[in-house]
Amino acid sequence: MNCPTCNHHNHNEVDLHSDGFAEGIIECSDCGTIWTNKLGQVNVINKPVQLQTAAA
Repeated sequence: MNCPTCNHHNHNEVDLHSDGFAEGIIECSDCGTIWTNKLGQVNVINKPVQLQTAAA
C-alpha cells in the first residue's frame, strides 16, 4: 500500500498495545505520515507539517 500523503511505498508497521488493544498502524518512512487501513478505508492519524524557511 502506498502512503496517502506522498504516495511512496516505503513504510513501517507500528505495533501499539494499550490495555490489550492492538491495531495495524502504519508509518511512512519517507514523509512521516501515520495512518491505518481498516477494511479498505484509509484513516490518516498524523500528517506532518512541512516548515517553510523564509528567504533572507
